[in-house]
Amino acid sequence: VEERIRFLLSPLPPRFTVSSNDGGDGGANYVGRSLQIERDWPRLLWNGYGAGLTLQQATEAIRAIPQLLSMHHEDSKKPSILYFYQQLQVPYEEIDAARNELSDYLIGTEAGDACTFAHLHNKLGISWYQMRLLLEAFPTLTCCDTDPGWELFDHGGPVRSVLKEDGLFYLRKRLQVGSREIFGMLKVREFMLWVDWV
Repeated sequence: VEERIRFLLSPLPPRFTVSSNDGGDGGANYVGRSLQIERDWPRLLWNGYGAGLTLQQATEAIRAIPQLLSMHHEDSKKPSILYFYQQLQVPYEEIDAARNELSDYLIGTEAGDACTFAHLHNKLGISWYQMRLLLEAFPTLTCCDTDPGWELFDHGGPVRSVLKEDGLFYLRKRLQVGSREIFGMLKVREFMLWVDWV
């Protein structure tokens, strides 16, 4: 947990500057070659760099959504959507923007994940680039959706109304993949929807 907090508070690498208006480049202006997200977060942290959050941003984010510090997939389940609408007053438009901006990371995740990142952007001013950096560094920030959704129901076979969380956690840990890959596997290999452990 200490390393995660240190990564949240460490400054962005010097070649990146985060703009407050978060324009078309996702809030990161890259000086030099093309924009790439650093996937080797331990190396970034070792060199003294991280997500570039202020102390106030990190404190408010963790206070509102303590699951941001979750170290295991089982602990990353976010509060219900009502919590984000009523308590944190996250506008729907911002949730939709989060789904669009972070679509590569939010496919197959529960709705609370999109609400989480919408809150971080809307209320705390954390850029989309910083969130992408966090999602690359900590795959446990997202949780697989247990609702199969219409795409899985379209395959025609018998699909249960709720997928088993334990089975989804097992697949993520065993295969070392994210929610997007789990969703893709369930979509392509429909027999997995019929087995008892998923």
